[in-house]
Amino acid sequence: MKRKYLKKFQSASYQPLLITILCFVLLTSFLQGCAAPIRHPVPEKLTTSVRPLQLESIRTFIDSVESKHIDFFSSSLSPVLDKYSNSENVLTMLALSGGSDGGAFGAGFLNGWTDTGNRPLFDVVTGISTGALMAPFAFLGSSSDESLKAVYTGISADNIYLVRSLGEMISRRDAVANSKPLAQLLETYVDDKSIKKIGLEHKKGRRLFVGTTHIDSGRLVVWDMGAIALSDHPDAPGLFRDVLLASASIPIAFPPVYISIEAEGNQYDEMHVDGGLITQVFGIETLSHLLTKTNNSGNRVKARGYMIRNSELTTAWQQIPRKVIDIGSRTVDIMINSQSIGDIFRNYVIARHTGIEFFLTGIPADFKANHPESFDTGYMNALFDAGYEMGKSDNPWKTTPPVVGDIMTKE
Repeated sequence: MKRKYLKKFQSASYQPLLITILCFVLLTSFLQGCAAPIRHPVPEKLTTSVRPLQLESIRTFIDSVESKHIDFFSSSLSPVLDKYSNSENVLTMLALSGGSDGGAFGAGFLNGWTDTGNRPLFDVVTGISTGALMAPFAFLGSSSDESLKAVYTGISADNIYLVRSLGEMISRRDAVANSKPLAQLLETYVDDKSIKKIGLEHKKGRRLFVGTTHIDSGRLVVWDMGAIALSDHPDAPGLFRDVLLASASIPIAFPPVYISIEAEGNQYDEMHVDGGLITQVFGIETLSHLLTKTNNSGNRVKARGYMIRNSELTTAWQQIPRKVIDIGSRTVDIMINSQSIGDIFRNYVIARHTGIEFFLTGIPADFKANHPESFDTGYMNALFDAGYEMGKSDNPWKTTPPVVGDIMTKE
């Protein structure tokens, strides 16, 4: 499949996903007769106990039933909470959402925010999907603004993925495209020197978290990126970049990231993909749980959560042609946006209950720009500029989620 054909399958945010669905439908009957490539997944009983690179306390599996992950966050964030205990200073968290090439908005917003002179050096930064790619730059602060801008305004689709040949699709069986260009981009902009800086900031008590989806268990895995960066293991920088790549690897479109695991004398692999499968944004909810415990102990902590949604905050009206690809594309966009609104609202409600100040921004509803294909350079530059103007404006934040949040303020 050549690049010119990709333009036919347009989706506002997740064009590659729709391309892959079509391709796999066409290939299904043929592939059923082929032997699947062999992998060696970690046994179920070892899933949550194995340690990549044998590193301690670098990640946790989020479980909606059990709350063991709270102990992980409590331990990781204790230096941050102690710093602000019974202080007039405010703990700040930045949560960066998914949104594919919509990350150009968040990149522009952060650059504009810097130019106001009011942007804080965040105590905690979290990222999912494209938000994960932004997160290291946001964490390092305004000094990384130019690199962040370059990543989102100086690239095209060719810098993100390459469509595999038919032979590769059949032999690999895990995706239609490969993400080697994105991996190379990460090596350039998230180099070993930058990772070392993140480790030093972690040592000072700041925290950077990124989420991936662990396919075999179907659970969100949150990685303490600063703990990885602080490690002196020679393969730690590679693991750091692999986690970022995994968090942005849209399933079927891009191959999963396979993380090697050694356990009980055997070699296994873990399969990680886009964290956006499970949540479009995270962090404030977890912070709220920890603050409840801290505040109940008599150690009051003031906190403020900033959330950047790298997409529209509401589903925009769009006339859809009577074509299966357009209908499918629109369906995916609506599902993702609905999930995002639910994720935002859940974080907001819990933050409100705990007393965390809540601030939200996203791509303005009146933003209009030609979007011929995903990761179009012209579109991303226009979106960056829109984000920049909003970031440096006098009132860029909403204090409630759209629609339902307005209802709650009338209680």
